[in-house]
This record gives sequence, structure tokens and C-alpha cells, in this order.
Amino acid sequence: MEIYNYDAEKKEYLSTEEAQESPLEKDVYLIPANATELSPPKTKANEVAIFDEEKQKWNNCEDNRGKTVYNILDRQSSTVDYIGEIKEGFTLIEPTSIYDINFFNGKWVLNKETKLEELKDVINNEIIKLDLIEYNVNTYQTDSKSILRMRKALSLTGNIYWRDANNNKVLISNEGLKNIINIKAVSIQKLINKQFEIEKEINNMTDKQVQEYKIDIGV
Repeated sequence: MEIYNYDAEKKEYLSTEEAQESPLEKDVYLIPANATELSPPKTKANEVAIFDEEKQKWNNCEDNRGKTVYNILDRQSSTVDYIGEIKEGFTLIEPTSIYDINFFNGKWVLNKETKLEELKDVINNEIIKLDLIEYNVNTYQTDSKSILRMRKALSLTGNIYWRDANNNKVLISNEGLKNIINIKAVSIQKLINKQFEIEKEINNMTDKQVQEYKIDIGV
């Protein structure tokens, strides 16, 4: 006779083996603890058979062990180590970006606040790119310290020797330095104006429009 072993704690089906016949009674078989003569049902993918000792029956239970789940409140990930459905407050759906902090109707969505935060980061990233500006075939460092040095050099007249972003010695005029400073200032102002424009659009959107909106600053 075959018997079916299950885990003492989780009651999960483990293995099948032949039962030992009782040395005292013929046709009587010994069934050890955590085993049953009831055969477990077939299981589908992501299922496991669990034995209900009280009702003396097997049940198929969902099995997500080893999978990564995400807390819908703080997006923190963890690994499932239990048998059964995913616990309330968690999802198998991975957030697609750092701005997905709201889980609604089975998916991650953005609200106005997170969309505005995304816009802010997009603008800041574009401003950082302006730390290098090309002028007359040369590329120049234009971070805050470099701009400050350029402003101080404006008191000089005639041609000035300057180091470009590749540390090459470049002959540039006083007017050239002014133009580089101006390009940086105008470019930043355009980005800020664009930010204000998009912020106004977002604040006038419905939640659905916000979720579908893709930020495009036209750079």
C-alpha cells in the first residue's frame, strides 16, 4: 500500500512510499506520523498539495515561494516564504519607475505629485548636461565654478588663453567668454520656463490624464 508523506509544519506533500506491513496483523499497514493513505490531487504550476489533518483531505494551495513581491505602500521588495495567496498589501507587479508609488486597480500609477517630481528630475538632469557647452568647435566646462572664473576673466581685454573641457589651451576673446556665459544662462532659463509650462498643464489634468501623460521637454 502506498502512503503519502507531508511536512509536519506546513502539511505540504513531500513524497510517496510503500507502507510497512504490521508484523502483528496481516493486511494491516503501519502509517507513520505526517503521512496518509489518501493520495494527493494533481497540482498545476504554482500550486502545492496541503493536507488538512482535521478534515482528512488534501487541498491545492497557491504557491508563490521564491517570488519577489512589492509592498504597495513603500515599494519595498521581499521574497515570498509562505504557501498561499500573496498577502494583502503586496503585489507581484514590479514598479516600472521610481515614481510609481501608488498601486490602484491592480497596477502602479502616478498622481500629480509624483508626476511633478518626475518633471523636476527631468529638468535637473537637463541642467546638469549644460555643464558642458560647445562654442566655436570647442567644448567648455560651464559648471558654477567655471562660470565664476569666466566672469572674473571678463575684466581682461583682448584675447585670452583658456582651457577647454579636454584641457586644451584655447585662444578665446572676451566676447567669446561672454557668449558662453550667455548661452548657459539662456539655456537654463528656457528649461525653467518649460518646467513652469508643464507644471501648469499637469495641475490642470485629471488623474487619468496624469497617468497617461509622457513628459517631453523638447530637448
